[in-house]
Amino acid sequence: MSRARTIARNDFRRVLRDRLVWGAVLLLGVMFLPSVGAVSPGPSTTLWEHVISMMADLISFSLVVVAAVGYNSITGERTEGSIRLVLGLSGTRRDVLLGKFLSRLSVVVIALGVVLSVASIQTVRAFGMRSLVPFWVMGGWMFIYGIVWTAITIGYSAAFSSQYRTLGALIATYALFTPVLAFWGTFIHPLFAFAFTGSFSLPYFETLADAPAWIQLMFRLNPLRGFAGMVQWSVSMMTARTPVIGLGFNLLGIIVFIALGAIVLLLGVRRFERADLGDEKSGPSWSTRMLPSVQATTVDDSNLPLTSANNQSRVETIVRGDLNRALKNWVVQGVVILFLLIIIPVIWQSIDLSREGAFIGTLSSRIEHAFFLPILVLGTAVGYQSVVGERDSSTIRYLLGLPGTRRELMSGKVIARVGIVVAAIVAVLFLTEVIVLLRLDAPYLNSFLIGAGWVLLVGVIWTTFVVGVSAAVSSRYRALAVVLGVYLLFSTNNGLWGAVVRPLIGLAFTGRFATPQWAYTPKVGPVWFQYLDGINPIIALRRVLDALRTVNGSVSSNMTPSLVLYSLLVIFAFAGGTLYVGYRCFEGTDLG
Repeated sequence: MSRARTIARNDFRRVLRDRLVWGAVLLLGVMFLPSVGAVSPGPSTTLWEHVISMMADLISFSLVVVAAVGYNSITGERTEGSIRLVLGLSGTRRDVLLGKFLSRLSVVVIALGVVLSVASIQTVRAFGMRSLVPFWVMGGWMFIYGIVWTAITIGYSAAFSSQYRTLGALIATYALFTPVLAFWGTFIHPLFAFAFTGSFSLPYFETLADAPAWIQLMFRLNPLRGFAGMVQWSVSMMTARTPVIGLGFNLLGIIVFIALGAIVLLLGVRRFERADLGDEKSGPSWSTRMLPSVQATTVDDSNLPLTSANNQSRVETIVRGDLNRALKNWVVQGVVILFLLIIIPVIWQSIDLSREGAFIGTLSSRIEHAFFLPILVLGTAVGYQSVVGERDSSTIRYLLGLPGTRRELMSGKVIARVGIVVAAIVAVLFLTEVIVLLRLDAPYLNSFLIGAGWVLLVGVIWTTFVVGVSAAVSSRYRALAVVLGVYLLFSTNNGLWGAVVRPLIGLAFTGRFATPQWAYTPKVGPVWFQYLDGINPIIALRRVLDALRTVNGSVSSNMTPSLVLYSLLVIFAFAGGTLYVGYRCFEGTDLG
């Protein structure tokens, strides 16, 4: 144990010097605390609802810190070759893994403790001292949540020899169990229903308390639902609220959640102990691995243009070569496959039917909610290393040594990366229409085309923006940081726009630091709010969708032609402006 403590202390000091970790901790505070501070509970908002809402936010936000802290704890040292140096000191592989777990867990606990402490002060200001006990009951469970996910992350880091595989396994685990992406509901719920009823459809029930016992069991076998259910039950006990499900099923749920962390950690220990580290070293660089494919898709191309060829043929060659390389990149492959796998279950679940079998909702709205965030993730994964990745690997100089200018290279990159995103979206849209026909027995063509056209617009705009960022910065990590920062700024749900910018706009025109009420209604409000709030490209995109749905008769809003034109101008200025700035930065960069 003393060896593990020594390793933990040394690793803790190393983690504190990691800018990625500090960035993730700062991101947690920036995403979570403004939304808590902006809370102005009305008479209908209960303490239970407030505490559970914070728990729901922390479940997602805290994973950013856990992933940043733990994903390279073991694989990072294996990739660098320093793992043999650590093992050369007095200590076994199990000591190393235990020390890593303790050090990384310390960072997670400290970060959660600081955020929860600030949030508790804000909660007391809103609800009084009576809120302390329910809040810290939730806070205690959040520490357990951090412990379990740290164990999962360290386990994956020990099990895999690649940081990307560790991140992929972590994301896949969360995607499987989170209710947001509906994997569990799409694949597991029908199996339970068939086992207990002989039908693949769940029986109708008003609330979970009215559901059969096997449905309550099914929900608690999902680790994330099991954890959330136990928190809800515990907070209910502290607020004199009647729990929806009894203690027995909730205990089962938390046991399943803790068991998930223990199993992944133990599997990681076993794989790490059996791994042959004799040949573990940094290995060939990304540039060494990529150079053959760069050469194969350029030099070996029989249509490679000579210096006298026109610009179009040069761009076409760059597009073909970049498509080839991008589609061979397993990160791009994995994200495209995940995109295809995630969207279909979400679409299936989002087409709600009433008890009588009638369709509830608007198809274009369902498509928007299902596609929006996955498209942003897809565009980011496909585009963030399109230019800067080649700069990092030095293959950019090889490409620029061929006939062609930097402008042609940028044009080819944009066309190739946007093409990949559009192709993936079109494939999923085709499957979406098939699902609509199967579930609703009607194509709903007008509504479908509105939603489809809008999601294609989102994919093109966001991917173009990401490629522009990739050209403007000097490292892949900076590209990801800028893209994530822009999303964090403009997101109206979890970002600074809803928590800070809109209240500032309200303060300037109404004298109150609060989001104007027009932000929550189909009406777009007075002129000053229309145009100031519309600077946000995400809001501008959604206004374009509202305008299309208004024309189709799906919704009613007071969108005017001038406001729609303004929104389109904001959208194209956002993507085109970023691309132009990226090109100018790339053009002025010394790649020697």
